[in-house]
Amino acid sequence: MNHPENMILYPNPFTNEIYVSHPERVKYIQITDITGQTVKQFIFNGKSIVTENLSSGIYFIKIETHTGETIIRKMVNN
Repeated sequence: MNHPENMILYPNPFTNEIYVSHPERVKYIQITDITGQTVKQFIFNGKSIVTENLSSGIYFIKIETHTGETIIRKMVNN
């Protein structure tokens, strides 16, 4: 099994969607803005994260896997 640090979120920068390299491993997604405010959180059940309502800027995507591991990635919205 791949290690969580090998999980890739793309593209970066993104516009309307963020794709996850191993979506079957993802249980929960939380998106926070640069100030630390949670702007979106949900149980993940797809292949991409819809981001069309997010303003331009820097975001942190926190992923919780089904095994309880946490991955955080910094992403830029154009």
